[in-house]
Amino acid sequence: MAAATPDNSFYRPVGGDGRHIGVTGDISAFLAGTAGASLALLVEGKVVATTRSYIVKAVTSLSAAGAVTLTGAVVGDKVLSVTDLSSDSDVTSSFESAISVAGQIQQSASTSGHQILVVVQPQS
Repeated sequence: MAAATPDNSFYRPVGGDGRHIGVTGDISAFLAGTAGASLALLVEGKVVATTRSYIVKAVTSLSAAGAVTLTGAVVGDKVLSVTDLSSDSDVTSSFESAISVAGQIQQSASTSGHQILVVVQPQS
């Protein structure tokens, strides 16, 4: 989601001290019940709540550095953990800490093509 501005969201001052609160996202689609539509509540431009769910997916890792498909991941989402399901070991350090390419998680070291469990926290 783009940063909330008066042009792309409901983003207004509250109280008399100049602070702002806003809602951004596809508001019309969300209100119409469209699957996958999401909103974020912002206070002073920072996301404080979102309708997006955590991503918890098992995917196949690579035998070298590269991009692993992670459907639903959005740039800026926080990678909480990555577990090698073959050895039940924490391999989080072999992956980026925040999603840098939508729909992918970047792997920096080999995890031998094993099945991994990825947990990602939405940031928008």
